[in-house]
Amino acid sequence: MKNKFTKIKLLLVTFLLFSISSFSQDIPKHNGTLVNDFANIIPDDQESNLRKMVKDYENKTSIQMCVVTIASLEGSSVEDYANTLFKTWGIGQKELNNGLLVLVSLNDKKWRIEVGYGLEEWITDSYSKSVGEINFKPNFRKGDYYAGINMALKSFMSSLGDNGWAQRQELLAIKKKQNDEEFYVLMGWICFFVFVVTLTIFGIFSYKRKQEEERRMLELIQERKRVQEELERKRLAKIKEAEEAIELVNKKLDHTKKTLNSFKEKYKNCEEINSYNLELNKAEKQIEKMIQFKSFEKDYLSIIALKDSTISSFNLIEDGIHSNTKLFQEINQDFKNVDSVILDKKMTLNGVEKTLLKLHESYSEISKDSSESSLRLNVEKHLKDFHLNILGAKHFIDEGKFSKAESTYFEAEKQLSIVDNYIKNASSFEQKVKAAASYLSQSKQTLVPIISLANKLSTNGDVSSATKSNLKSKIQSIENFNPESYSKNPLIGQKSLIDLINEAEQTISKAKREISNVEDERKREEEEKRRKKRREEEEEESRRNSYLASSISSSYSSSSDYDSSSSSSDSSSSFGGGDSGGGGSSGDW
Repeated sequence: MKNKFTKIKLLLVTFLLFSISSFSQDIPKHNGTLVNDFANIIPDDQESNLRKMVKDYENKTSIQMCVVTIASLEGSSVEDYANTLFKTWGIGQKELNNGLLVLVSLNDKKWRIEVGYGLEEWITDSYSKSVGEINFKPNFRKGDYYAGINMALKSFMSSLGDNGWAQRQELLAIKKKQNDEEFYVLMGWICFFVFVVTLTIFGIFSYKRKQEEERRMLELIQERKRVQEELERKRLAKIKEAEEAIELVNKKLDHTKKTLNSFKEKYKNCEEINSYNLELNKAEKQIEKMIQFKSFEKDYLSIIALKDSTISSFNLIEDGIHSNTKLFQEINQDFKNVDSVILDKKMTLNGVEKTLLKLHESYSEISKDSSESSLRLNVEKHLKDFHLNILGAKHFIDEGKFSKAESTYFEAEKQLSIVDNYIKNASSFEQKVKAAASYLSQSKQTLVPIISLANKLSTNGDVSSATKSNLKSKIQSIENFNPESYSKNPLIGQKSLIDLINEAEQTISKAKREISNVEDERKREEEEKRRKKRREEEEEESRRNSYLASSISSSYSSSSDYDSSSSSSDSSSSFGGGDSGGGGSSGDW
């Protein structure tokens, strides 16, 4: 990247130096007159007429009008070329800058009127543009360059007049004084007009402000009325909300009383009836407070809060009743079905025991759990405990001790859950053994791709000797594995095969890492070679650029010497050393 920037800089320097040298040579040397027909497009007699006309006008007014025709701009813009030529020749008087240049480029079909600083008061850019468009374009298209230039120069002379420069300055001062006087008069009228307009605006503003104050007062009255109406609306809404809250809690009270009375009739001995009565009395007192707050029309937030707490008390009573009723129904239902449930579980246990017995007969080397018999006895005990807890829960329900009935019932469910887990685990063990036997039966299909990959890696030159040896050892172990030798205990066979596959895959992964490391090292070496080659190329390019820069510097020094000698010869011209700020216009035909 650095080498590219160096090359770009050198190319830019070369281009600029070449441009400066060539452009300085494009500005021709004048012939000592105000008309220089380098393009040979004006006949000699007409060229003499133009010289005489502009010279006579210079003698009268000291204004220098210069005409230059060239074959080509050589890639420069007509504006830059004209401005450079104007300053190089010094058209116009040095202190007055009263020069005017008409430049015509034949091959480019472009023209430029460059105006000195001192003439910009009379010849504006727009005026020079109109003169050029009117005179140059139609005549130049016909090939009559003399007619176009002659008519344009006469238009400028007519506009400027024949006065000398001192007289021109006096007329300009008089005109400026007249303009100043007219300006002061105009400013007086403007001030008077501004004063009148200001008074009018002030009056209108005062009237508008009074109207605005009246409008704001009316809006304030309307806003106060709206606020009062809104407050009244909110008060009525709160009263309505309080009435609805009281109506709601009274309905809820009636419903809760009916529910509680129905529960009392069914479960007279329930020990929780007293707590329900206390919660109901608390809710009735809260309703009395709500009615009291509403009658005084105050503290509506307290009414809403009391409504929520009262509804919560009613819900607590009804939820408790519902929960106890549901518990009673579940215990009664389980009490009715307890014998059939126990019978069903015993039949299931017998089936599980037979399955396990067949499993041990088929796979004789599977060790039989020494605690299996004791576990079977524990399951029998859990079934008995389930039966006793169901009977106990029914007894507590009959006595109205719902909390004890609930805990006893949950204990019964826990005992039954233990029995179900035993059955589930026994079935899962059977499936596990069968899955292991199936896995061993398909071991050949599983091992073939592993053996193939291990054989391929063991012959790779990038794998180390130790890893190759390890791969061959794992291949031998896999090939020696005989699934039939584990037919009596497939669980052990499955575990052995999985361990063998894991060890082989670890060794295969190690071999792959070694191959990848070797490939990465090769890539690093190749990259280092490429970097070294690039550095050598950059150093060679840098040496070439240094030589090129020194050659360009020598060429530029020669060009500067030539420009100095050329400038010395131009300084002896008859022009007065005038300057231009780039004013004027340009066009084409």
